[in-house]
Amino acid sequence: PKEYQALAEKISLATGFDILVEGFYKWLRFCSAKADAQAGVPNRYFGCFSTGELKLRGIEIRRHDTPVLFKRFQEELLEVLRQASGIAACRDSLAHLEDIYLDYQDQIKTGGISAVDLAFSCHLTRRPEDYVHDTASAIAAQQLAAAGIELHIGEKIQYIISSSGDKVKDWRVTPLALIADQFEYDPKKYLELLGRAYNTITEGLL
Repeated sequence: PKEYQALAEKISLATGFDILVEGFYKWLRFCSAKADAQAGVPNRYFGCFSTGELKLRGIEIRRHDTPVLFKRFQEELLEVLRQASGIAACRDSLAHLEDIYLDYQDQIKTGGISAVDLAFSCHLTRRPEDYVHDTASAIAAQQLAAAGIELHIGEKIQYIISSSGDKVKDWRVTPLALIADQFEYDPKKYLELLGRAYNTITEGLL
């Protein structure tokens, strides 16, 4: 620690910028760039300090639009990795992580998940009628407006994916506010997204 502190002070003197030692990581993972799997993304990473505190940036669990289901899933995966003393121990945890993944797959397949936990969130950037492209959020906003719900720019709306890629655009998503006791969601799409959330955490361990 003293050597790192001395280095930080040396850099501060040379650059004129205050450099602080935030902590020491047991392990740290920079997520791969889409264009180059060998390159990490500076604003998408997660790690665990020697104190056991997690540092998370840019991954699904940190995004405001991520459904509760995927946040809870990554939270469980990261709690397992938080116990690991280093990268080797993280790799030794893969079987446990796989069990958690399989459990969440089963939950999606059996339909035992609430609409609230499946809902994506977004903030409107324009009025519903001003959207040009049929994005999921645009379709949800237009459905809410058609139902007589007044919406404002900046307002938060939530929706579930009911039939991704359906030719009838109104069947692709369902606003959470319009869901009754019975509802349908697209298990294939949610399984695909679950796999992405899993790969974010485990890709560097395989």
